[in-house]
Amino acid sequence: VSAMLKIMALALAPLSDSISTKFFLAMINGAKASAIIYSIVQTAKLNNLSTYYYLNHLLTELPKLCAKSKKGNIDTASLDQLLP
Repeated sequence: VSAMLKIMALALAPLSDSISTKFFLAMINGAKASAIIYSIVQTAKLNNLSTYYYLNHLLTELPKLCAKSKKGNIDTASLDQLLP
């Protein structure tokens, strides 16, 4: 039984490494996204804005800026107009 478990563990090792790598990368991307949202929310609060309406405004205007820009990249000058 022990030898069979070792063979199974060796066979599954590459799969588990792949899964753990994907999970780790998802955690990093999730942390980055959370930090961005947290920063936007705090910016709204510090400027006495309604968080809901500020996020709604950003989520409405950002796609418009992406559509106007080349390759979906938005220059910082365009982003400045969205700041409170």
